[in-house]
Amino acid sequence: MDSLKSKCLTAAILLVAMAIKTDAITPKVIQGVVEAERKLTRGGAPGSASVECQNAIDVLSYPTSGQLREYVFDAFGKPQAGILQGNLRWLGHYDECRSIIVPEYNISYKYCATFLNVNITALTKTQTPQAMLTWGVCVPKECSEKDVQYYLNYFLETLNLTKYVQPLNDESFVSCAYEDHIPFTAGFIGTITLFSAIFLLMLLGTAYDCFLRYRKQSSSKLVVYTNSNTNTSAQNGRAGETLIDDGSPETKDDDVPLILVQQPPKRAIWEQFLLSFAVNRNLVKLLSTTAGQDRSIGCLNGLRVLSMGWVILGHAFFFPSQMGIIGNIPIAAEWFQQFAFQFVGNAFFSVDSFFFMSGLLLTYITLKKMSKTNGKIPWGLFYFHRYWRLTPAILVTTLIWMYIKPWVGDGPLWRSFQNTETCSKYWWTNILYINNFYPQQFAQECIGWVWYLANDMQFFVISPLILIPLFYMPWLGLTIIGVLLACSFAATGALVWINKLGANGIHLPDVEPTGADFSSIIYGKPYCRIPPYLVGMVLGYLMYKQGDRKIRLNPALASLGWAVAVAVGMSCVYGLLGGYKGHLTLAGSMVYEMLSRFAWGVFLAWVVFACREGYGGWVNDILSWSFWLPLSRMTYSAYLLHPIIIFIFLGNTKNTMMASLWLQPTYFVGYFVMSYGAAMVMAMFIEFPFANLEKIFLPSRQG
Repeated sequence: MDSLKSKCLTAAILLVAMAIKTDAITPKVIQGVVEAERKLTRGGAPGSASVECQNAIDVLSYPTSGQLREYVFDAFGKPQAGILQGNLRWLGHYDECRSIIVPEYNISYKYCATFLNVNITALTKTQTPQAMLTWGVCVPKECSEKDVQYYLNYFLETLNLTKYVQPLNDESFVSCAYEDHIPFTAGFIGTITLFSAIFLLMLLGTAYDCFLRYRKQSSSKLVVYTNSNTNTSAQNGRAGETLIDDGSPETKDDDVPLILVQQPPKRAIWEQFLLSFAVNRNLVKLLSTTAGQDRSIGCLNGLRVLSMGWVILGHAFFFPSQMGIIGNIPIAAEWFQQFAFQFVGNAFFSVDSFFFMSGLLLTYITLKKMSKTNGKIPWGLFYFHRYWRLTPAILVTTLIWMYIKPWVGDGPLWRSFQNTETCSKYWWTNILYINNFYPQQFAQECIGWVWYLANDMQFFVISPLILIPLFYMPWLGLTIIGVLLACSFAATGALVWINKLGANGIHLPDVEPTGADFSSIIYGKPYCRIPPYLVGMVLGYLMYKQGDRKIRLNPALASLGWAVAVAVGMSCVYGLLGGYKGHLTLAGSMVYEMLSRFAWGVFLAWVVFACREGYGGWVNDILSWSFWLPLSRMTYSAYLLHPIIIFIFLGNTKNTMMASLWLQPTYFVGYFVMSYGAAMVMAMFIEFPFANLEKIFLPSRQG
């Protein structure tokens, strides 16, 4: 009876699969996959598999193992609906597989994901790229990944499917789920030790600060100073104010009311070090709505947070496709042909917004400092401060990615998504900020999303070559900016033309592809991404020269400025709609890549200028809202951590996901909230303590 049910189940699967008729997965391929499952559940093994694995699988051939065979067969991945939509993730049932136990033989089962190339060219006699099939198999724990590889090759050869289906070329085409627990590696132990030490410093710093506050409160003596000439008291304080007297002798002027303020005692280095980690102190700074040096550009706070939200929104849609867990890729691809979706599809400009703001603030703040010091800037500290500001958080992010993330997930694809080998090889390129050049392929980068920081640091390194001329000979500085813009336009256009690349990596319908990688050649390279940074520098210089003077604009002129700026911004974001519908030419792609990022910088320059000069209206009201200020301080950490949060969520999925225009925004909200929650922890844990430490050892950075 069990055998009859198995045959019926197999026949039903084959009938459904054969009825689908797709060029990518033929009925023959599907039949071969199911037959491979049946062969495995009937026992038997090639001689190259380990003896332990062979013995465990042979148990399936025993007459008494009928129910076991059914459970194992049921847990295997099967062809699913939606093959025509690219649903080639046949993951099976992860939890069912791991729950199979045979006590009488002391055998339990584990889940393995196998990755196969489907040779569509051999199947259809057409020149079609290969597709990747993920097949979940359920095997005894005694079988190693190499054993599963042997079995897989054996079945493909026995069923004469090697011409159509082949394992991936590397040895990692089998990825078995962790069994009991992840091994305690030296990297994991070291990371936990480091994080525990920092956490202990936070506790000690907070406790010590509370102790100091208690001692100060209990030992202080309140004194009220009054003077008959109360009208002059406004010079130093309110008349009759209750003040703190630290008991030190003071010289009192009878004509002016004396205000005694308790001066904090000079603390030892160890006290300052400990207090740098005090959570209560750092939390007050983080949540303060008082602006810093860029207080006259309040709109940047909202612009920074909204741009970060735009980054997360784009990743919420793109990451599932990049990770290959979407079962309806053609449906998701059709979204790009919708006008409204261009805002998501062209979220790349959110990064250009950060480049623009970085160039603006660097130029504006540095030139103001140079004006106070007659152009003298300690350039060594200038570079050190930037490096110290960025690098600790990058290192912590790398440690989380390599040693903490593997512990916070489970699922059929979880282990295959870890990809920590690239960080083991190339983590050092991140702290040298050369990861956008080495390794050469974008996909090989360690925590690849920090390509932005490499670009930003490279712009920062060359910035004095522009800032110094801007201060002493503005015409020379502006000329250098103009030359750099021209070189960027020329380099970008030439690279697009030579490599036959479509804008944003879009396929060009009438151009023979060269196989060049858009991300590696254009997207991550500083000579292609610098235009918005340079636009920001120009605006920063103009704001510095303007000072506190207000620029008066005719309302009609201000309205015209907004109309032109909005038109420019809309053309950048929505200008590729025709390209996604198959109407993009190589020349059009070249022009778009050359000018779009520069145009986006010009659009942002107008927004910032109008908001600062009082022509922003409700736009300025929104962007300058004090609510954004604490969130803007967490943006750097949110940028570093949000991809890890998305990867953890997607890596824990146990079946194929279906992209949905209604569900993806819901995921985005969750990603945004969790990212900023994690960013608050990172800010308290790394960013603020290390900024405080810099002020201890480099007092000139204070204030």
